[in-house]
Amino acid sequence: MRLAKVRVTNYRSILDSGDVELDGKTTCLVGMTGSGKTSFLRMVSGIDTAVAFSAGELPANSRTAGDFSGNRVSAGQICQLTAVFEVEESDRASMPDEYRGVDEIAVRRYLDGRVELTPKGANAPEIDIEGERRSIKSKLDGALASLCDCPGGGADLARHRDRLAGLAAEMDGADFRSAGEADLAVDALRNAANSIPAGGALRKELAAAITGVTYEKDRIRDKVSRHPSRRLYDLVPKPAYLGTAFDLEGEIQLDEFIARPEKSDTFYGVAVAAGLTPGALGKIRNAGKAEIDRYLEEKSARLDGCMGRLWKKDAWEFKLAMDRDRLRLLVKDKTAGAAMPVLAGSAGFQWRVAFLLKVSAMMAQNAGRSVVLLDNPATELHDDAKADVLRFLSGAASSGRLQIVYSTHERALVDPWRTDRIRIAELTKDGTKIRKATDISGRDLLRATRRNIGSPARYSLFGAPVTVFFEGVSDMNIVSAVNEYAERRNGSGPLLHKDSFSINATNGVSNAPGIIRQHQELGLQLVIVVDSGAATENVKKKIDQAS
Repeated sequence: MRLAKVRVTNYRSILDSGDVELDGKTTCLVGMTGSGKTSFLRMVSGIDTAVAFSAGELPANSRTAGDFSGNRVSAGQICQLTAVFEVEESDRASMPDEYRGVDEIAVRRYLDGRVELTPKGANAPEIDIEGERRSIKSKLDGALASLCDCPGGGADLARHRDRLAGLAAEMDGADFRSAGEADLAVDALRNAANSIPAGGALRKELAAAITGVTYEKDRIRDKVSRHPSRRLYDLVPKPAYLGTAFDLEGEIQLDEFIARPEKSDTFYGVAVAAGLTPGALGKIRNAGKAEIDRYLEEKSARLDGCMGRLWKKDAWEFKLAMDRDRLRLLVKDKTAGAAMPVLAGSAGFQWRVAFLLKVSAMMAQNAGRSVVLLDNPATELHDDAKADVLRFLSGAASSGRLQIVYSTHERALVDPWRTDRIRIAELTKDGTKIRKATDISGRDLLRATRRNIGSPARYSLFGAPVTVFFEGVSDMNIVSAVNEYAERRNGSGPLLHKDSFSINATNGVSNAPGIIRQHQELGLQLVIVVDSGAATENVKKKIDQAS
């Protein structure tokens, strides 16, 4: 499933982000410090109910925060995330029969952690959790009525009635996908009944009512747990927020790896890249030295080939070493010729290794598409290495196994050839808003992008010596797509090499003179490509006169 669109509301600086369309491969989020990029990514990870948020993270001084603190709205009424997934043909075989005709799945997340699914498409069955809540609430109301109809009891009975009335309110909002709230409410009801003196009509009436409530609760939970919507939610990709830090381990105990390889992100990634299996390692560890060396040489070659996808400009060779107790990850400097523990490398070097292994592990652990949320990756790397990371992200996403959304302040991680993938986060008087870069008007399409990553005008090329300006965004996108196609064809290079050329749009031929003056003042080279016609001829005359 592809995460097509998200909308974040009522979280930190974000009152309402607006609908944010995401690219099926990579989406680049830029914005000034404090604009809400991290908040956006963190809330998107909330599609997974295991991710927790608190009421303290509601936007400060907002109407919603005031209504919540004043008990005018409950946590279950405050929506913080709406996400829309597009169902792909490859998903349908694993979907419950009832949902095979679904085209989209809308997921809504609330402050209380509850998640609601709304399938859209042919014959999509409704998911009526509210109806189940009402059913168990009616049973609880019956128990309370039995208690209130019994005569006598005085102050003690009145206290029980007040307590049970509060429990009724809690039960009304219980989510029967989880056990917690409903079980607590019924257990508290039972404890209240047990505190009433034995033998009386009141206790017998209440005990019978509790039995009915318990039966109804268990029946509903069983129904919800087996409902096809539960399986549908399990199939929805749960975006993983990875932040900026990745743990890297230099070695692992063999027994530990053989028993549970996924415990270590580093060595699970190594296993994926090198083709290691716990069973094979268990056998080879007791073999002779020559057989162990051949095995490790083969696996090291596979590992090095995989790591080479991220290392385009560095002369490193990755190797595996093993004794009877430990498996170690080494790196060899091809220039110096010496192998060293991978943890002996610089902080930037370690980040690159850990990052690649983590992403490789994620791709292997999930059967379908994984959604990865990266917050300012590659900040410790030099520009060439950052460009390598961007190439790796684009290549990994092209596999169809990954969809990547990342925030950045780095020029080298913003691809001016794919302005359709750039989203800009800006903090306004109405909170954080997120827009497409191509939706922002102006004579220079990338001006807002540069401003939001703190890049001056001279870097309008994002480092390339020459910028090619097209009259319109559509022209630019066509050339970009053709260039990308040429890059992917075997034996064929790009039409315009991205290290030599960058592209932009003037958003109209009338903006050409201003673009030319700006580049002349900065000493930058440019080419402007425009359609023929009377308007172009008039502008050309103005340019010639100004020159």
